[in-house]
Amino acid sequence: MNNLDDSPAVDQPRLSRFWTNKLELISVILLSVASLAVAWCGYQSSEWGGEQLRLNQRSSSLRNQATHERTLEYLRGVGENALFVGWIDAYAEQNQELLDFYRSRFSPTMETAVAAWLALDPLNNPEAPRLPVLMPEYRSEELERAEQIDAEATELMARSIDANSRSSAYVLNTLIFATVLFFAGLSSKVNWFPVRMLTVGMSALMFLIGIIRLLTLPIV
Repeated sequence: MNNLDDSPAVDQPRLSRFWTNKLELISVILLSVASLAVAWCGYQSSEWGGEQLRLNQRSSSLRNQATHERTLEYLRGVGENALFVGWIDAYAEQNQELLDFYRSRFSPTMETAVAAWLALDPLNNPEAPRLPVLMPEYRSEELERAEQIDAEATELMARSIDANSRSSAYVLNTLIFATVLFFAGLSSKVNWFPVRMLTVGMSALMFLIGIIRLLTLPIV
């Protein structure tokens, strides 16, 4: 009878030690893997931050280049407008020598636009544009380059914003794995079995969330 009464008392400590050892093993695994994950997330966050900086610098450089192209277009336009004013005066006076002088100094784009403008008979045609620069044939190479550069700069800025969001996502994942470390480390300080199981369970849950997020994040 004594042996039957004592058997549960013997089995219960063994069962408790068994699960305690299992929880300790799980905690060690969580601590080890989460530590590596924290280091990896920190590294990726830093790399994406560097990528954002590089993209920002490139975008700013292109914006400056576009501004330079627009400045060149403005200066060229001022010069061509001055030539066109002189040409208009010569045209009104029918001074062929001055007409040839000014026209020989037109840019190819301006020459094409003036030729198309004259074909519309602007002196007698009220529907003709007031100036050759308003003709569709007038194309500013500098302005077109500036628009292309601006488009590239805008794309780089969008990529920079995306890189920043990815860096922030890795920072958040670092915090998640830090929570894993907190609960896993806390479990070793708790002696009451239900609370220890709760802390290990919280650590495992946060670890699962962190791993799922980590698998969806791109690497640089």
